[in-house]
Amino acid sequence: MPVCRRGIPCSEPARGVRLVFTRADGFSKSAIAARDGSYDMWLPNGTYTVSVSPQAPIGRGIDPSTVRVTSPGRPRTVDFQIDTGIR
Repeated sequence: MPVCRRGIPCSEPARGVRLVFTRADGFSKSAIAARDGSYDMWLPNGTYTVSVSPQAPIGRGIDPSTVRVTSPGRPRTVDFQIDTGIR
């Protein structure tokens, strides 16, 4: 919706969004969110900057914008909020 209205939800799962995880050494991997907004990603140890592709021209972007992987192979859940700038 271009404008949020009182009593009408203004958020929904980010279906089809590409999440890009990038380490400082240049290693990068991406995942595309499913219809329900879920994604599945296996990453090696490291701290990753997380972004959305394509980047929204307005809004604050993604939060959190970094994640740290300390135990690869062990499942971990990270939920992201994506601000598109639409209010």
